[in-house]
Amino acid sequence: EESGNVAGCHTSSIKQQNEKLVSRAIGNNMLLEVCVDTPRAAAVAVAHGAGRVELCADLAYGAGGTTPSYGAVAAAAAALRRKQQLPRGGQLHVLVRPRPGNFVYDEDELAAMLEDVAAAKRAGASGVVLGALTRDGRVDVAACAPLVAAARPLSVTFHRAFDFVADPASALEDVIALGADRVLTSGRATTALEGAPAIAALVRQAAGRVCVMPGGGITAANVAVVRELTGATEFHASATKWVRDDTITVVGSATLASASCVQRWEGDACSTRACDVDKVVALVAALKHQ
Repeated sequence: EESGNVAGCHTSSIKQQNEKLVSRAIGNNMLLEVCVDTPRAAAVAVAHGAGRVELCADLAYGAGGTTPSYGAVAAAAAALRRKQQLPRGGQLHVLVRPRPGNFVYDEDELAAMLEDVAAAKRAGASGVVLGALTRDGRVDVAACAPLVAAARPLSVTFHRAFDFVADPASALEDVIALGADRVLTSGRATTALEGAPAIAALVRQAAGRVCVMPGGGITAANVAVVRELTGATEFHASATKWVRDDTITVVGSATLASASCVQRWEGDACSTRACDVDKVVALVAALKHQ
């Protein structure tokens, strides 16, 4: 199999050519991936410099995201094509996670994940973001292998389940053996900045066999430091804000958030989450000047 190296990350001939092109969207071979939860946010992030977006559902309550609907994926892929005149779904990766909580999945959940991988492909995604662990904190290779195989020829990212493994060095070798293209990690810390030493060790261990992408608390104020400390070339950030529309009429004081979630919800029935253009532009600028 023909292989190459784009922005310091493992690639193969089965990956779409567009993925290789957008990885150079920021100078110095840096790439910014932005986590979004709507088709519009995906298009806005890419239009303002993001090299890739990860589309998720359920980001609002701190659950870390779940699988978006088929309709959301299809609409996001269409929005990217309209805005950027790019090949089908060229910059769109889709989270495949059946529920919040731990990353130990039963047979029914794994079956659902296989269906979601297939749906993401049909809807026009160019990549999927997935992961599963065993009860003793190892990469669940048996669970992940069929998912990775089903995803091809799309790009595959092993998500932040990696931050809950017992042995990161061993887990990285498992991710590489699976054939994943990248792993998203905060270095098992609260933020990627705090976990930078651990991320740097993973970058050295990977040695180009897989892309190690820092994520977790990445901002324009710290991305350059994280880049310097880790040697990474791809970075994952959330660049969102709540936007209130006071033209919407709301009667009463009901909330759609449960009692356990309402204190963490910054929005209300007049609000929606949106891509924060200023944050995306600032992140791109910070990487471009490295």
